[in-house]
Amino acid sequence: SSSVVAHNQTLTLLSASLGVPRPTGRSVSSRLCLEETERFLSASALKSLPNVSAARVAQLWVYPVKSMRGERLSTALVRAEGLEGDRRLMVASAGGQLLTQREAPLLATLSARSEAGGIVVIS
Repeated sequence: SSSVVAHNQTLTLLSASLGVPRPTGRSVSSRLCLEETERFLSASALKSLPNVSAARVAQLWVYPVKSMRGERLSTALVRAEGLEGDRRLMVASAGGQLLTQREAPLLATLSARSEAGGIVVIS
């Protein structure tokens, strides 16, 4: 699933940026990926950071439609699959092919924002 891929990519990025080995093994569900990420962070990454007791989020952004510009938020709800409303939708061609900025660069010129009731407005 896409959440499994996202979690595996997150683990790889964390591993590279913190200079610690990436956990081995394949996860078969997003739940297992979350557990693997938590184990990795608690066992390896966080121990390698000196005197870390808190972190500050400077900006919080979500991208309701993948490959479009997002919206800045002051708060967000975190769910097992990530920030609520973040990259839950994608643009597809008439033939069903999922499109990103690589295939359709003009997506970068569109903005997407979420409204009440799960409605996404594109401008």
